[in-house]
Amino acid sequence: MKTILYLGVLSFLISCQQAPPERYITSSPEIDSAKDLVNNYESGDWDNWTQLYADSARIFHNTMTPMTKDELKDGFVAGLASYSSYGFKGNPSFYEMIIDDKNEKWVYFWGTWSGTLKANEESVYIPVHLALNFKDGVIIREHAYYDRNPIVEAKAKVLEDSEEETSE
Repeated sequence: MKTILYLGVLSFLISCQQAPPERYITSSPEIDSAKDLVNNYESGDWDNWTQLYADSARIFHNTMTPMTKDELKDGFVAGLASYSSYGFKGNPSFYEMIIDDKNEKWVYFWGTWSGTLKANEESVYIPVHLALNFKDGVIIREHAYYDRNPIVEAKAKVLEDSEEETSE
């Protein structure tokens, strides 16, 4: 009888334990902020885009050398000037958030960027992966990975075409 009583109490205690925290999330305020980041990028709303980053954010795009949000913004603005259109629209994108073992919140984004060059209307497509570390509702660290070769090749073709036209 004691055994049954002990087993009953033990079963009760086990059933009262809290479930482990959810580590993989597909809906959160941080994911909404990541979506806002992409939307602001696509619309060129750089004021709202920069507000999503902490002033001390460390940003790494295909490099181990960090840049500031203003340096990234300036690079984007300069680079995007040669495109008539750009963004992730029409291409399926995926967002998820994880909470790692250090209790840090990371939002991951996968999408295909497309841009159309003004000079020759050639379209470029590039898979992009972002890893955004959030703290207190803002991005404190960002890692982005994408292959810039299609852009370099498309712009080189524009230069070749313009050189051919001037030599004729």
